[in-house]
Amino acid sequence: MTTPTEILPTPPYSVYPAIRLTTTPYPEASEWGLGRRETDPNALFTFENWQASVPNDSFAIYWGNSPIPLAQDIVKNIANRYNLPIPGTKIPEGEFEVVGEVTRAASGQLATSFPQKYLVKTQRPGGLTFWASEQHHRGLHLTIEGFTEGSLINQANTKAGLWCLIKPYENIRKNDTITVAYGAFTIDHIVSPVEAAGTAPIRVFISPQVIQQGNQFGPIGIAFMVRDVVNNVSGETYAYSKPYILEGELDPTLLKPPVFSLDGTNTSTVNLDEKSQQRYEARVVLPTDPLGPTPPNQIVLILKATQKTQSGQSSKTVRLPAVIDTNMGVEIIAIPGDLIASITDGTLQISFEWQAADGTLLNHSGTTEVRVKGTADLKLPAPAFEHKPGPQTIAPENYPKGAVVAVKYQGMNATQVIRLNWTFANGSGAVVPVQSGNASGTVLFDISAQLISQSMGQVVMLSYEVTTKNKTSVSDSQKLKVQGKELVNDTSTFNDGSYAGWERGPAGADPRNLKFVGESGKLILFNNTFNNKSAGVLLKKRFTNLRAGNTYVFSVQVGRWSEDYAYPIGFLQTSQGERTTPLTITTQYPLFQSMSLSFVAQSTDIELMYVSDQATGVGNDYVLRNFVVERT
Repeated sequence: MTTPTEILPTPPYSVYPAIRLTTTPYPEASEWGLGRRETDPNALFTFENWQASVPNDSFAIYWGNSPIPLAQDIVKNIANRYNLPIPGTKIPEGEFEVVGEVTRAASGQLATSFPQKYLVKTQRPGGLTFWASEQHHRGLHLTIEGFTEGSLINQANTKAGLWCLIKPYENIRKNDTITVAYGAFTIDHIVSPVEAAGTAPIRVFISPQVIQQGNQFGPIGIAFMVRDVVNNVSGETYAYSKPYILEGELDPTLLKPPVFSLDGTNTSTVNLDEKSQQRYEARVVLPTDPLGPTPPNQIVLILKATQKTQSGQSSKTVRLPAVIDTNMGVEIIAIPGDLIASITDGTLQISFEWQAADGTLLNHSGTTEVRVKGTADLKLPAPAFEHKPGPQTIAPENYPKGAVVAVKYQGMNATQVIRLNWTFANGSGAVVPVQSGNASGTVLFDISAQLISQSMGQVVMLSYEVTTKNKTSVSDSQKLKVQGKELVNDTSTFNDGSYAGWERGPAGADPRNLKFVGESGKLILFNNTFNNKSAGVLLKKRFTNLRAGNTYVFSVQVGRWSEDYAYPIGFLQTSQGERTTPLTITTQYPLFQSMSLSFVAQSTDIELMYVSDQATGVGNDYVLRNFVVERT
């Protein structure tokens, strides 16, 4: 006959008090909850002493449907209760029935508790955040409906309150408590099952009453934190989201905001693409004093320009010089056009301070916001070579490390793309990497010593183009005359590891083809034609210091490397069209064959080339030396 299982009068319970879940706003399936506080690093359950307990009675906890106890122990000494520690890592996340069981030492008689359902949740709402340098929780995001960050709020646009839009966060769950902090005031919101399961933002209302109790003038930060149903809090160190900043102008004693006008007409929008006189003004209304203060009060107009950039949003605040209050009740203050022209699809916020003559603040005004659209026509002065404006004559030998060209103009910003033009008299030009503008208004372009040297004997026109969206403006030009000694003799031996200004052509582009190698204790320039594509220009050099009408001789020496393979074939050529008859190189290195080309320079700027005429690269190996260009 089987002995019936006894019932423990008191089920085991957490020594660290579990959270009762029977009274939550939205019903929970579990009776109790365990969070990080109750399970990290260990949970600790206890059994109340059962009737007729004796040493060696066994007590255990079963979690869920597992036939294996999650933890168990035996009675060593009779006590009022018996603790049973459970490593937190052994306790599964989720909802499970928990049963306590006692096995009597002598008879093996079982006694069990009624099952109780537990919710175990150790994951923090919002997930983990590891950016210690940021004093907010990166996983929590909040915006305010109808207001971008930095927007103005006043009595008119907050009379119906504000709605916070909270993006669903990691580990969101019903019965989470979202606490929104509006300045020093807090509003709690309980997450519903629908909100927890959805993807739409969670809406939390900030009433006009709360807004009236908050900061009435200046920045107002709105942020939130989360506490879940088992009291886990968002964030290991910083529980709150990044504050969403609004600018408050709620104080009823503020002066009226200034009125903005364009060419004498009140407006809230400026379209820079439309032509106008571009006369910008602010009309300020002030109290009058029958006695008239002496010295008179003054007005400081404050302009805040904001626009989007490639890296986010940038703002610039300008305080204009103080203007005398004439005590007429209205003052008209001019606004600099270049400030508005510098804004690309942004906003201009206009306010003012009313001050006594000594600068003591009497009052603030509200703010007027003006939308700026389009792009102003930029006034682009000529660039400045080495920061020096105007025409210049330069010598390449003075710039062994290159030079800089300064581009500076009003209205520069990071959305603009600036291209420098280095243009020769024949219309050709050099490629200079483009740059983006910046808030400083100045960009420096690096000009290599090689480009300056290649421009020797020529006139260069320096200008730049500025592109904003689909609009491109061109600057004025700076004239640059690059002096140079007229070429008499240019000899390149290639025995020092330098190409001496000669550049690889298509036939020498592969670095495995044309290279310097050591041979008998000295360097030689060796062509290997590794890639089997040897025909075409191997080496070329541009000379810009020739004299038109003079005769020059271009000569080279070539030695065949190996007689086992095909003969090298080559010829010399100028960019004017002169060329030699292709020559088959039969002389074996270390001896050399010579070839030369005589030509009359038709201009100061001519390119000379050594060209391979051997179509196959198999064995087409040779050594080059003594490239000489000489005036006769």
